Amino acid sequence: MKKNRNRRTGPLLFIAAVLALQGCQKDPAKPDEQLPVDEMMGYMASQKGMKLTYTITEGDGLGSTYLWEVTDVKDSAGYKVCSARLAFDGNIFIYNNGRFNAEESVSLGANMPAIYYDVLEQMKTQFNVSFTHNERPIPTVIRHHDPVDQLISSAGIVAEWHGVGEDDYSKITQDYEVERSAITVDTTERIKIGLGEFDCLRLRFHSASHNKMVITDKISNAGPQTIVNKFESDVTTWIALGLGTIRTTEVSAAGISTTELTSIEK
Repeated sequence: MKKNRNRRTGPLLFIAAVLALQGCQKDPAKPDEQLPVDEMMGYMASQKGMKLTYTITEGDGLGSTYLWEVTDVKDSAGYKVCSARLAFDGNIFIYNNGRFNAEESVSLGANMPAIYYDVLEQMKTQFNVSFTHNERPIPTVIRHHDPVDQLISSAGIVAEWHGVGEDDYSKITQDYEVERSAITVDTTERIKIGLGEFDCLRLRFHSASHNKMVITDKISNAGPQTIVNKFESDVTTWIALGLGTIRTTEVSAAGISTTELTSIEK
């Protein structure tokens, strides 16, 4: 059960990395102190020390919570850069590359979570013959003005790896990739959650992970066995100015999973 829950929270983590952490750029013609508060923050939580708690309110892992915390906000080369971390199941995911200005909110998406690289190190041990990986985070741009019907991020393979492991008894070859469709802002929508009502942008995309494993048993000489797994989901997320993600719904063959913002601390 825990394994399934971790698998299904993948899109939530991706959304948090790409959308909730937008950064901020100073506009010389419009100093920050002259901007409306919401435009100063963009579609993100950007006050240092701000904590957002998310809870799975529907589907596998019901009741599980996740904490998003803004750890730093600083100016750098004319940009206000925001750093944050996401904690769940005893793990800490760290991001530090967001920015935005009054006209558009931009997430460079250049960094993968720190724990991802810990996983890669474990994979290298398992695949002792060879192990290669490639990460291609995709930039996301969300306009503050007239964002509806805008394509905010292109499609592509976000991460992939290839590994070969072998011992005296077997040989295992594995290929794994995570693919994501383009992200579109399809409408504005006022939604109601336990904390109240929020004016949001609604974003949609399709996510798919592919895993192919070929196992050769050296003892039986029965020939290689191929195992192919594919997990696909349609993801809808609602984001609000000054907060970021409010609600995320994931629809897959396994069912529907919904995660909502349940607590805000400033």
